[in-house]
Amino acid sequence: PNATAGTHTVRASGSLTTSSVPTASMIVGAGVNLEQTSGPPGSVVRVTGSGVRARDRVIINVGNGLATTEATANNQGQWSADLTIPPAPRGQLTINVAGSSGQGAETTFNVTSTMTISEPKGSPNSPIIVRGEGFGANQSGITITFNDEIVTSVAANPQGSWNTTFNIPPTPKGTYFIKASGTTPELQAPFTV
Repeated sequence: PNATAGTHTVRASGSLTTSSVPTASMIVGAGVNLEQTSGPPGSVVRVTGSGVRARDRVIINVGNGLATTEATANNQGQWSADLTIPPAPRGQLTINVAGSSGQGAETTFNVTSTMTISEPKGSPNSPIIVRGEGFGANQSGITITFNDEIVTSVAANPQGSWNTTFNIPPTPKGTYFIKASGTTPELQAPFTV
């Protein structure tokens, strides 16, 4: 059952028990669970936990200081919080949880890549901003294509994020794809001229 952190005594009894039954001690520690275990930066994830002291203040530390948030445990040592995944490189992101009494737990979130464009439609020669998150830390050689033609290239920062601007090439009316390399499969977004 849900219980606060610390040492608890376990006793057994029954209608057929004729002699004293030994007791046992059990130490309850902290636990943490993520409602969602992977996604791009910006994902809002519900984090739940148990096993800390009643009414304890819980600190949730993401990526060794990339982001922190707090929660307060109830009388049973349970707590929950909504956590926004910060800009971080692709791969495993460590999430540490600790109560003020020292009870702690750890889990991981798998950061995936994402790409967005500033506008879904526009005319030839109009500027468009392309942003990426969840790429490799300091990843270079990321190419941006429009209709499968390279229009620019960019490198990610230490958090795996990047942004770049280019002008839409002269093209007939229609829907085309803006793509970013550097992930498998390539990321893409439709753009209508």
